[in-house]
Amino acid sequence: MALPRGDRALPTLPLLLGDAGIETVEVRAYTTSLRPWNPRELPAAVVVASPSALEALGSSVRQGSTIVAIGATTAGAAARHGCRRVVQAEQPTVEGVYRAIEQLNSRTGEAQ
Repeated sequence: MALPRGDRALPTLPLLLGDAGIETVEVRAYTTSLRPWNPRELPAAVVVASPSALEALGSSVRQGSTIVAIGATTAGAAARHGCRRVVQAEQPTVEGVYRAIEQLNSRTGEAQ
């Protein structure tokens, strides 16, 4: 089975598929190119879907905004990068991210 992946993809999926008896051939579908973002005004919150997206944020954003991570891998990367405020969505879905932001709003009133 062909498994399209980015150049920085973790080995988790091919290993799990291999353990289930599914042979995969990894195909590089894209290459990640980091382009740092340093806005003039810091956003209250930034939704981040991957560790590489987190790395592309300027340190001012990582330190000054709440990071909403879509999963444990991204939340862990946020912690390693020293992000001060990290919220992890319970599920990596639109609804999960929405609920995380909604909970953040109800607790702090900061992210809108």
